[in-house]
Amino acid sequence: MTEAPDFVVDGGTYLNPPPCLRLSKFYKLCETSSVCKLTGGLGPPGLQLYRVPIMYAAAAVSFISIILCIVPLVSFATDADTVRNVHWTHAKGRTFVGDVRVDSFDVYISLRAIALFGFQDTDPTVFDFEDDDCDEELFPYCDDCIESSEDTESVVILAFLTTILQLVQDLQRSSFAGDFNCQRFLGIVFGIVGAFSTLQSIRS
Repeated sequence: MTEAPDFVVDGGTYLNPPPCLRLSKFYKLCETSSVCKLTGGLGPPGLQLYRVPIMYAAAAVSFISIILCIVPLVSFATDADTVRNVHWTHAKGRTFVGDVRVDSFDVYISLRAIALFGFQDTDPTVFDFEDDDCDEELFPYCDDCIESSEDTESVVILAFLTTILQLVQDLQRSSFAGDFNCQRFLGIVFGIVGAFSTLQSIRS
């Protein structure tokens, strides 16, 4: 039976391994299986000498990604100023009397609301996509926005969570003792899922 080894700190940022790796059965399954060993063996051996700076650089990129992911999360708010500051879409609206333009205003759209600024010289007006007022005054735009934003909301949340997990993986792998085969495998998976989620949110 493969025994779970003692974990030794050897430089870099060492994070405690998952509890399951301290159990022999899980260690054998997650660390010494052929798939995990194959994944763990990927990459040029010479880069081991530069493990710490490479993984710290990756962690820095992950940290910046987390900060960037906060912006779309803030766009779940529905107050007028927040919608304007973190809007996903901006447009100019105009009102006419006959063929004469008498007014113009700004339209800001976030993941949850539409905000009008400068409309008929009134205070900023916010329409939550799910409010009845939105359907009555801006129909069918609210229904269209709800349909478009529902998919984007889940992608934004997923991108944020996977980026946090990616940061943890980068720090864990900065230490040779912490660079388990399963950690490398999970790092690849989280990186791919996070990148896909981010691209999907941009495409949406």
